Amino acid sequence: MKGFLQRAGRAAPTSCGRRLEISEDAFGELTESEVSSRIDDLRSQMSAQGYLFFRGFSQCSAVENARNCLLKALETEAALDPRYPLEDGIAASEFVSDLRAEGGNYPAIHRLPREAGIERLFARLLGEEVRCVDHTWIRVKSPGRSTAPHCDIVYHQRGSPRINTIWMPLGDVPMELGPLMLLEGSNRSERLRNGYCNLDVSAGRNGTRLRFRHGGFFRGGQYTKKPDAAQRELGGRWLTADFRSGDMVIFSSFTLHGALDNQSKRLRLSLDARYQPARDPTDPRWPTD
Repeated sequence: MKGFLQRAGRAAPTSCGRRLEISEDAFGELTESEVSSRIDDLRSQMSAQGYLFFRGFSQCSAVENARNCLLKALETEAALDPRYPLEDGIAASEFVSDLRAEGGNYPAIHRLPREAGIERLFARLLGEEVRCVDHTWIRVKSPGRSTAPHCDIVYHQRGSPRINTIWMPLGDVPMELGPLMLLEGSNRSERLRNGYCNLDVSAGRNGTRLRFRHGGFFRGGQYTKKPDAAQRELGGRWLTADFRSGDMVIFSSFTLHGALDNQSKRLRLSLDARYQPARDPTDPRWPTD
């Protein structure tokens, strides 16, 4: 833990502009999983932790190709500083975005979460045939931007409750770039499941309705704008990692997650996608392949 957080010059972790508690009970590093492990062990880890973290799951060449395709598109939008090489992904000073693009416009990115190895892994985990949602979410986070804590189920309420998320960095994403963070064990929180996780963001005016939690007002599907307060309320630890190209995280749609603030000058690039049992109902807003 000391080496993870206290490297020379490493800034204290923040999310939504708020400094996170870094005690051993409140903040830590994701536990790595082995794809070769017994399937019962992986299922137990998923149930207990709310996630599985695989190092080097995807071929780096495929990830780098997808990253370069996205960087070239961002270059045409004047999102990158032309004084630096394209592959560095340095944000233009005037470009501020938490872009969410649909992966179908970028075939190299759309293919990544549909690798045969990922489908086989999900089939093993769920013990049945699976399908990938026919949508790939591309995330581009500018310096200073993050993602507020939320559970994906509130955006997929009209389909299978057994839907799961894949998160993949497009290139290396160390902690300073604002990677994914998960609240350990939050998938088992009765407080979340009996309350917030029953929300359908698209129903009525839920997407714009003003909410109040942890001393602040906000709109949309987030659980809170104060990750530090959520950790104190729900318990567990915020977990993250220094991600490398080819890494992958799988987590439950009931797992509370967000992102650290991007404290670098670079754009943080990542994708996420969803898998569910083939026989389960599909949310009509998100059909499967």
